[in-house]
Amino acid sequence: MLLRLGRNIRDKRKEEGLTQEALAEKADINPKYLGKIERAKTNVSLLTLSKICDALGISLCELLSFTSMDKQILKFEELSSEIWKLIRGKDKRTIQLSIKVFKEILESVEALSKDKS
Repeated sequence: MLLRLGRNIRDKRKEEGLTQEALAEKADINPKYLGKIERAKTNVSLLTLSKICDALGISLCELLSFTSMDKQILKFEELSSEIWKLIRGKDKRTIQLSIKVFKEILESVEALSKDKS
């Protein structure tokens, strides 16, 4: 969710032709903090989101709106994050073997899905 929120802020900022520094000044927040928000490297309060929305001239609802495609991307990002947590710090051989096993599982699931169709 933080990734999508950060992207929404960045996209709206660029639509307005603002740099991070310019938006941060308009919103009365630190430019480095805004950068972290846009990169989803930190949590953000509703008060700060409200300041950003005011500076962008949009509502909080507009900033937080997600399309169905956004929801699919969000699910993919959550899945990617979970997979990353599982393989982080593992050696190359373990990662390669994990990918091979994952591919085989997906192929089996796809084959079962086709059988049910």
